[in-house]
Amino acid sequence: MPSAAPPAHRPPSTFRTLKSSHPRVPARTPWCARRRTGPAAGWPASCRPYMLHIEKALFLKSIGVFSAIPAHALLELTAALQKLELPAGETLFRRGDLGTSMYLIASGRVRIHDAERELVTLDSHMVFGELAALDTEPRAASATTVTDCVLFRLEQETLYELMSERVELARGIIGYLCASVRGKR
Repeated sequence: MPSAAPPAHRPPSTFRTLKSSHPRVPARTPWCARRRTGPAAGWPASCRPYMLHIEKALFLKSIGVFSAIPAHALLELTAALQKLELPAGETLFRRGDLGTSMYLIASGRVRIHDAERELVTLDSHMVFGELAALDTEPRAASATTVTDCVLFRLEQETLYELMSERVELARGIIGYLCASVRGKR
């Protein structure tokens, strides 16, 4: 017999993990997780900053490069993300530009191209520029928004600092890149 779904009053296990592993999350916030109707909607002002970090951590967990990283390490990474809201047609970088950051697509579509030749179009919950965040080399292609986009940018210097403090973050990213090289992602 399949197990019954958890009661509605229990927060998701990832939320419990984040709450228990991060000292800034108040002990009495689990009810916020079940009142969710949108990002920080309907939550008391004292709860909003913590929930936004938790939502970002859950977003990161849904992206391949961060999926194997423990929740507490992702929660620290959320503070380093720079949110970008861009209109359609905005160029993020051009082929040959020096790469020092990676991008995560929260919503919208981004076209990766070489001049006018399209290489790939990426959708929400996808990442690009991850190699540039690890080694400072010229970009191999250009990136332009196809639709209005919400992106998160993570700078190389910040990523290096976090990886030196959190070995599990470094292991997760290295594991993802190894799987990519082997063709398993």
